Amino acid sequence: MVEGLKISGNAQHIHKQRVLHHGTLLFDVDLEMLAAVLLVDPAKYTDKAIQSIRSRVTNISEHLVGPMDVETFMDDLTTHIRKAHAGKPGHLSADDRAAIEDLAEQKYRRWEWNFGSSPEYNFRRVTRTPGGTIEVCLDVRDGVIHAARFYGDYFGKADIADIEVRLVGCQHRRSALQKRLDGVFLTNYIKDVSMDQLLDAMF
Repeated sequence: MVEGLKISGNAQHIHKQRVLHHGTLLFDVDLEMLAAVLLVDPAKYTDKAIQSIRSRVTNISEHLVGPMDVETFMDDLTTHIRKAHAGKPGHLSADDRAAIEDLAEQKYRRWEWNFGSSPEYNFRRVTRTPGGTIEVCLDVRDGVIHAARFYGDYFGKADIADIEVRLVGCQHRRSALQKRLDGVFLTNYIKDVSMDQLLDAMF
């Protein structure tokens, strides 16, 4: 905190006696844009994860003695930490970098790591479309849909339960849902609604 305003956020994940801890420093961002992208309808996602404490934020750059770019700030901060803790700079070899890149590709960039272990949550969204209002309700566990329900004032000839059942077991991500619904003649179920519009309603 600086003068009662938040400049840093941290989070951690514990798995098999290992701890992954990460944090951020807010150096110089458009605070209005930041507020806009963090504004999420509380009725859209309901989960059991520990929620971040909402606080007013400020940029570090606004509290420095003089102008400074982020690279200089990072260098100064690193130097300060090394002096305070008698730290020495480390260097990664080409083999180290190759091993890191391989680990990232095989594990840390994969959907299963980033979303597959996410907390259980319920998703609900109401969307107005040319074919009527669609309300989507999803029960998601470990990033996978366990139950799906569609409500609304749309029209269709076939039972929407066919699509609800088809979505069970699918990852809650657009590419997976698009693949799962490939070949479905959507107009039979929801008239005047495109597949893209339906996918948009599920996020």
